[in-house]
Amino acid sequence: MTIDEIHIKVRQDVQKIDSHANGNLLDEEIDFHLNYYTKKFVDGVVGKLRGLPAAPTDFQGNQRLLDSISTLQVKNHSLAAYVAEEDVVYGILPNDYRHLIEDVSEINYDCRGVVKNQVDASVYKHLLPFLADYETFVEIELKKEGVVFFKLTDYLPEGITDPESKYQVVNLILDNTPYNIYWENYDGKYFPRNFVFTDTTQYNISYHITTKNANGSNITDNVSVVRQLILNKIYRYNTTDKYIKRPNRLTKDNNLNYVLNHPFEKTIWEFPVSTLGNGRLYVYEDNKFKVRNLIIDYIKEPIEASKARSVNVELPDASLQLVVEQLIVHLKGMIQDPTWQTDMQHNNLTNQ
Repeated sequence: MTIDEIHIKVRQDVQKIDSHANGNLLDEEIDFHLNYYTKKFVDGVVGKLRGLPAAPTDFQGNQRLLDSISTLQVKNHSLAAYVAEEDVVYGILPNDYRHLIEDVSEINYDCRGVVKNQVDASVYKHLLPFLADYETFVEIELKKEGVVFFKLTDYLPEGITDPESKYQVVNLILDNTPYNIYWENYDGKYFPRNFVFTDTTQYNISYHITTKNANGSNITDNVSVVRQLILNKIYRYNTTDKYIKRPNRLTKDNNLNYVLNHPFEKTIWEFPVSTLGNGRLYVYEDNKFKVRNLIIDYIKEPIEASKARSVNVELPDASLQLVVEQLIVHLKGMIQDPTWQTDMQHNNLTNQ
């Protein structure tokens, strides 16, 4: 079901109770409630998954729940293992992360014990001025060491012609660059209007932006990039090191001290203890194993559906049908009684 089909169905169903109210529903209002119930549906599915007991007989039930949000699943996503403190490493969760399904550690080992070398990785933030300085763009080229790695017209042939849509460029860059790149949030810190590139070597990023002047002629600017070094400690290994993948045991923070100090619950190489917090996945080591890499399966943040931008809801059809039904019930309640009845309907959906 496309976003246009959703709007048609919503307006048809709402019109059955009040044809005048149908005309008062703005596209943006429908999109707002649609996105709310989409995220609510995803959170509900994950909540059910976490509430099921861990038993072999639950496999089919778990799989059906995962299938209902299959379009949002990201599998085998690798995270670099950074040093937090002694015997604690962490990976930075992706920008589009919403829920964790499974986390696995790659553990270094050999018969003589674990060898681990600690080095400083070079992590840079690059100020991105064009969002504030330009309204629209005919072309944008990003270069690393003089070689183009992103070109706007490869994805939007006409460029950005609507000032309200210029932030699409950020998502396009995040989704279509081969490098470890973050926007504004990195390592638990906030960097307004900055891309953060992570690499173990220093390199130069440059921007070339083409706009149109009042006469319709193209003007290309070489945008000045401000770069700042951020130091992080990261593990580097020899290529001859051996490693094995082991599932982590995700533990709540309020139970962490008990787990780490309990003789039968503490972290071991077979099942390392892990926790979530501050946009990171933490894994706890001991003197017998070290984590060199993290791998996660996760549910990503649903993209914001929009009729104006022709962006569809990122859910399987069967699940989308359930979301639309909830949306219609909510809008009907809002039209019949904009206060009490809508609140009651919202509470009923919340408790399902």
